[in-house]
Amino acid sequence: MNIIQKLAALTSKKQDYQSVARALEQLRNSGKPVTVKFTGDSRTYSSRITAVNHEHKVFVLDNIFPPAPDEAFQPGRTATITSTDNQKSISLESVCLEPLVKNQDMGYEMKVRSSLSVVEFGHDFDFGLQHVSHGKRATSTRKVVGF
Repeated sequence: MNIIQKLAALTSKKQDYQSVARALEQLRNSGKPVTVKFTGDSRTYSSRITAVNHEHKVFVLDNIFPPAPDEAFQPGRTATITSTDNQKSISLESVCLEPLVKNQDMGYEMKVRSSLSVVEFGHDFDFGLQHVSHGKRATSTRKVVGF
């Protein structure tokens, strides 16, 4: 584990569902984009959270960009939803349930699978060093500003 990963681990916090609900509500209310990454897929997509049901721990993702293949939203497939601003990065694992309305591009129902992970960055945190430290090659990953 390198120094960047150690620092990130020290500042990472697992949050309870109330924190998840607040974060989802803030993202829904602000309309800020989130990044969506499906398990087993190297691509990342951009979307927005358009609705939240706290009782059932379900939220709705708007259509994603660029458009994903049909198999991306198979029921039961996991996806990581992330949002980053200058001071912290949030990450939430979710499970695909179904399209909001079958055969319509109106979004997708997702179920919260895990607690919210929050990584707070120091004032002099360098995203470029983090990118290099994770050994990523020339493939670009989109950083989405949000939350």
